Amino acid sequence: MVIADHALLKRDFQYLEELTPPEIDDWLLANAAIMAVSQLEQGPTRLIHAPPSVDETLPNLVAYRPPFYGRALVTWVEGGLLEVKGAGARTPLPQVEENGVLTLYDALRDFRIEKLIHAMGENEARLAGRPVLETVENYAVIDLGTPTIFADPTTDIIQETGPEHRMALLVRQAHRRHHENWVCFSDNESLPVEVRLRKYGVTTIGTAYVDHINIQGQQSNAYDPVAVLDFDSYIFFNANAPSTERFSDPVKGFVPDVATLQLIGAPTLMDASSPAFYPDPALTLPPNVASALIEPPAIWFAVPPLSLHGHRELPGILYNQFNEILSDAKRFWAGEVQPWRHATEH
Repeated sequence: MVIADHALLKRDFQYLEELTPPEIDDWLLANAAIMAVSQLEQGPTRLIHAPPSVDETLPNLVAYRPPFYGRALVTWVEGGLLEVKGAGARTPLPQVEENGVLTLYDALRDFRIEKLIHAMGENEARLAGRPVLETVENYAVIDLGTPTIFADPTTDIIQETGPEHRMALLVRQAHRRHHENWVCFSDNESLPVEVRLRKYGVTTIGTAYVDHINIQGQQSNAYDPVAVLDFDSYIFFNANAPSTERFSDPVKGFVPDVATLQLIGAPTLMDASSPAFYPDPALTLPPNVASALIEPPAIWFAVPPLSLHGHRELPGILYNQFNEILSDAKRFWAGEVQPWRHATEH
């Protein structure tokens, strides 16, 4: 166990209230440290990762893979469900998007960004007087300790990757995921979320492989607003380009049909004259704070994981350190003057 939000787990599974943090971690490992049999059988032979260590004395669990899920499984626990991302694909392939694997770095980055976006949503609710943006909340990150493999097709060199690319699991709330439009929300649903995030210096456009709005999650219903998840493509303005005063990439819609995309291209939803191209200075975090919130500290990639060697309280300690910085961000949005004393973690 690398990090865990014990307060969230106790809220969603109230019978955990009586357990200590290490006992909650044991509960998580017993219920969420899983891997699809298909991944165990095919991943090593297809040069995706080394053979994971599996406890053969335990019986197999039954898990559910909802439609359009690639590398996530849903498991049943007392009082509800857990979703486990990185638990393997039905047919894993070497391509990054289809290999069934989630790396430790990506899992930890997603864990941290979700908490940050959730805090932004809480601030938006404070300003609007009602909930307008939620997240599918993350419970924990589990380090499987198994290296992924880099196979260079030009040289046939096969080697294990660094510690930040070990196999990991991201445990989060189960949800009813939007599954049309290649699991991306439609433009009329995505654009209001994109505009709201840009006030805080955040965009879902701009990574090497995404040039369109890329917002995924659970659609709104009669009781809840949109809840977003999967933050791979989220770019933080002040953390990535602190000298820039505005966004530069056009706001394009998502076209799921490749032939149509090649024929007419993605539609432009906003031009550069839109106020949404300028983050709000009152809401955009200082560069050092944004970086401290987004990027996991090196200790989170310790080899071997420190929680295996007597440091049973570490997952909770790491979360509390991260949460201190996040608390400063919340006070910044509330208009309080902050010295940003928690801009680094140890």
